[in-house]
Amino acid sequence: MMRKLVVCLFALLMLGLNPATVFAAGGAGAVASCVACHGDKGNSMAPIFPKLAGQNEKYVAKQLHDFKLHRRKNPTMEGLAAGLSDDVITDIAAYYAKQKVQLTLPEPDDDDDDEDDEDDEDNTEAYANPEELIAKGRKIYLYGNLETNVPACTACHARDGMGNALAGFPVLKNQHATYLTAALKQFREGERSNDTNSMMRMSAKNMSTEEINAVSAYLANLK
Repeated sequence: MMRKLVVCLFALLMLGLNPATVFAAGGAGAVASCVACHGDKGNSMAPIFPKLAGQNEKYVAKQLHDFKLHRRKNPTMEGLAAGLSDDVITDIAAYYAKQKVQLTLPEPDDDDDDEDDEDDEDNTEAYANPEELIAKGRKIYLYGNLETNVPACTACHARDGMGNALAGFPVLKNQHATYLTAALKQFREGERSNDTNSMMRMSAKNMSTEEINAVSAYLANLK
């Protein structure tokens, strides 16, 4: 978590932006500041930061409101969202919904000294997404795992991974596998609790780390 905070704040400063006031500049200024972590037009190049391109408006708006109201925990985003007005949140959500998400192929993990890679098994990007892992992820995503009471993901996120805009269920297709893995683990451990009616916490609680890695790999490579 500290690494994410430092990376994002450093990026903001390199862009000449004041992290304490950057989101107070209105819709255009807010979207410009998002580039530091979430990439050009919402296509983040850093797998720890989610892609926002093509994400449905209702979901993005909810997450920003949740950060602002401290219902979703993240020191960086809570601080940046604190000054957002409802109109600016609406503008940001609408902007990203209109962008096109890009498929990002994983790169080998060459950093043997990375302190955050405490368990390479948990770093989905490091797998280079082998076909076997993706195939397992597809099966779990589409059909769940009856033996361990893991439900299929399609009821909320659709077979094509495009979610449900009206219900506010997020698009998962082509999202970074590393980010998806982290999010699923947060739901599984109860560290993230801003899901409606505890739906994600109930869905993820019986998932093994291998299953989480597999589903994340499948979604990241979904075409």
